Amino acid sequence: MRPADRHSECERCVPYLVLVDASGRFDRAAIAAEAAGIGSIRAAQIGGPCDFESIYEGPFFYATHSIEIALQLIGDDVRTVSATRTGKSVTAVVTWGDGAHAALTYTGDATYAFHATLFGTKGTASGPILAAHDGYRRAIRIVLDGMTTGVPPFSDEQLVRPIAMVHAIERSLATGGNAVEVAPLVASVF
Repeated sequence: MRPADRHSECERCVPYLVLVDASGRFDRAAIAAEAAGIGSIRAAQIGGPCDFESIYEGPFFYATHSIEIALQLIGDDVRTVSATRTGKSVTAVVTWGDGAHAALTYTGDATYAFHATLFGTKGTASGPILAAHDGYRRAIRIVLDGMTTGVPPFSDEQLVRPIAMVHAIERSLATGGNAVEVAPLVASVF
């Protein structure tokens, strides 16, 4: 492969670094293993830190982490997001096409921790979401596999959806908590 070809291959994979880095940073193995035994997830509560007033683009710096946890545990078919704010905390209610819903609780002034509680058709699962000790290694492996095989590790929609959901949270907050459809936000990028 010529250096110019190699460079263009790397450019194609750069967007995946963003999602893989964020999604690989947290170890969901324990909660995902528990979730496998609870049937179809019908409801969830996922909490984590996020400073909506951060100088690092507000919620875009941290809100995607809880969103990615929800997407990986519940699925990609997100329909709407509605959000309310009390003090430094924000709660976003997310609905899925199959009727599942989740409350994403962003704590702006509480301890730094991620936690998930899942309610399934056959049981429940609950536990902390911890930082993965090998998150960066796993992230780089996913990107390198994509470069080697030529198969992108994620679809374009999977890359855009977490950011679209943060936009939906902001729009909902700006309109007093009205539900915002996510699909049009994702489609507007393409």
